[in-house]
This record gives sequence, structure tokens and C-alpha cells, in this order.
Amino acid sequence: MKIKSFIQYFLTFVSIFFIAYQLYKNIEILETIKYIPTYFFLIIFFYVSRIISRAYTNHYLYKNVNIELPFFDALTITLINGLGNYLGPLKAGSGMKLAYLNKKFNLKIIDYMSINTQYSSIYFVASASIATVIMILKSNENQYNQSIYAALLVFLISIFILSISLIRKINLNKLENSKIYFIEKLIKIIKFESIKNNRLNIFLFTSLHALFGFFAIYFCLRIMSVDNTFLDAIFIGSMSQLSTVVNITPGNIGIVEGILFAFKSVYQLNLEEILLFSVISRIFVLIAMLLLNIFLSIKERMS
Repeated sequence: MKIKSFIQYFLTFVSIFFIAYQLYKNIEILETIKYIPTYFFLIIFFYVSRIISRAYTNHYLYKNVNIELPFFDALTITLINGLGNYLGPLKAGSGMKLAYLNKKFNLKIIDYMSINTQYSSIYFVASASIATVIMILKSNENQYNQSIYAALLVFLISIFILSISLIRKINLNKLENSKIYFIEKLIKIIKFESIKNNRLNIFLFTSLHALFGFFAIYFCLRIMSVDNTFLDAIFIGSMSQLSTVVNITPGNIGIVEGILFAFKSVYQLNLEEILLFSVISRIFVLIAMLLLNIFLSIKERMS
């Protein structure tokens, strides 16, 4: 077994064991869960809506590389990507999505990487910006730590934007005849010139994708009997999105929880509550993806 694979499986095992052990050691926390069918329905509804809005985002996103992606294909790749990333390490879902698009629509790898890198980077900056604003708004609580975190996020966002600005000034024509071919391709990927069309539609459905996620998180918190606000749910959702930069374990298990724990002073949850929230939200996400997979299977059989 390769060292990389060993590290992935080891971290996954350690993360699952740690979460299970902490919840078992504090088993009484399970008694705080409210079994309210209305909340359960709303959580599933918002997670399903989130996936569908991402499918529409993909539909408009790939128009920028001249691919007319039908809705059901867009939904399929969204589910492939989601399930692959949840059940496999190192963005396995992204590789599966590329294979699907390459086979059915002849999508080039360079176009795929360019579109996804640009979109993910914009989403990352937006999430980090939202998280920073919330920390500044709540800076009167535990002021020192939150001010440090906010300053760090602002610094990282500034460095990212500055780097992209400098890269965009590079003249690729001077590199066409050079021997550093891989550098030329890398610059094309991160030069942020791929998403030129349907920006309004992409922005709209991306906003809906984020909003549905925030509502789902809010109701997950509500069934845990914790007194958190919708602003806390937005912060948790934004910080969870930042974890996608490093995909090592399936579903980033352990990574998400670590980031949320590091910033727990912002929304006042203890370790056990963070872990319980993680388990609950992951279960509902999987249920939503399973329901949509069943829907696609029925649709294929009827067609």
C-alpha cells in the first residue's frame, strides 16, 4: 500500500473512531435530539433543493465550454460528485464527474480543470468573506481570538486576489513556443477567463445553493436543542465550505470538524455538540442524495 493511501485510510479511521468514541463517552447528548418530523422534512427538503440548485449551476457553468448539459445529466454529475467525495478520498467524486463528462460530452481535461478551479476559488473567497464579516459582527464576544481569526482570513483573501490579479497579466502568447508547457496549462487554468457567459444565472443558483445549505444547517441545530441563530448557521456553512480546499478523507471527515472546533468560540458549541451536528448533517445529506438517486433510477426505467 502506498504511503499516501495509508495516510488517507489512517486519518479516516482515526476521525471516525474519535467521533464515535466522543459521542459514546457522552451518550447522554443523544437525548437532546428533538424528534420533530417537521424539522426532519425541512432538513431533507433544503438539502435536496441544495443539490438541485447545484445541478442548475452546473448546467449554466458548462455552457462556457460549449457543452449543453441537460438538467438530468447535470443532476447526475452533481450526485456522482457528491457521493464520490462523501465515500472516497481526494476528490474522488470530481474524477468520476470528469470521466462522465469526458465520455458523454467529450469535455477536455484542461477545460474541466479551468472551469472547476475558477468556480471553486470564487466560492471559497465568498465563503471566507462571509465568515470574516460574521466574525467581525460578533467581535464583542471573545474579542481577541475572533479578531485574530478575522484578520487572518482577510489576509489570506487579499493574497489570493492579488495572486490572481498578477497571473491575469501574464501574456500566454509568449509561452506558446516555450518548453515549459505545463506552466502554460497551469496559467490557463488559474487565469480566471473561463466563466464569461451566464454569470447572472450562475450567481443566482450558487446563492440558492448556499442559502438552502444555511437553512438545512439551521434546522439541524434546532433538533439538537441548542440555542443558535441563523447567523451561526451561515457561519458554520461558510467555514465548512472552506474545508473543501483539502480533500483527504471521505467527505472531509475530521477536517470539517477540526475547522469548526477551531472557530467554536464564534457560535458557542462544545466539542460533543460539533460532532453530533456533523453526524446528523452528514446523515441527512446522504438521505437527500439517496432520494435523488432513486428518483433518477425511476426516471431512467420509465424512459
